[in-house]
Amino acid sequence: IGTSVLGRDIVALHRPVEGTARIRVVVIGGVHGNEPVSPPIVRSLVDVPMPADIEVWLVPEMNPDGVEVGTRANANGVDLNRNFGWGWLAYDGGPAPFSEPESTAVADLIIRSEPHVAVWVHQPLDYISSIGSTPDAYEEAWAAGAGLPVRRDVTQHGGGESWTNFTGGYHSMLIEANGWEATPAMVAAHRNGFAALIALFG
Repeated sequence: IGTSVLGRDIVALHRPVEGTARIRVVVIGGVHGNEPVSPPIVRSLVDVPMPADIEVWLVPEMNPDGVEVGTRANANGVDLNRNFGWGWLAYDGGPAPFSEPESTAVADLIIRSEPHVAVWVHQPLDYISSIGSTPDAYEEAWAAGAGLPVRRDVTQHGGGESWTNFTGGYHSMLIEANGWEATPAMVAAHRNGFAALIALFG
């Protein structure tokens, strides 16, 4: 869906549908390169069964340059989760909103796909949150499936999850996995959380 500052591909795994999708879901991980739990969680979601009319886009590594070297920021030193347009601030959001190719690529994917919900996977703060106008049922389903608590009404200046809802107008969720190691049990828990979210859509 785009390339990083250093020219690495930003890859999306796409589950297409025949005809028109009834529901579209986008899941983004690897926003911060020093959060090694989120890419395996996002990749694991390809195994979740779902109805044939639900289209899914999975982006395991939004920040492949940061993932490569284990840094929070991208190769320009910008925290990508402060670089989106909602509530952007100059002191930590880069030279301008959407100045970075990684945030632009993911924002373009969201605008192009018009998802029913976009899910942003981070770590290690141990909660699930529906952002803004996103139904509470979404956070409650994922939290129950993953065995994590709900934290309501989270916002982040320049954050992708906040921009998705407050500016883009799409439902948005923030997943904060618990811990720093992508154990099989943790990955399975979030796969269960995603499956519980999908089940809400029938």
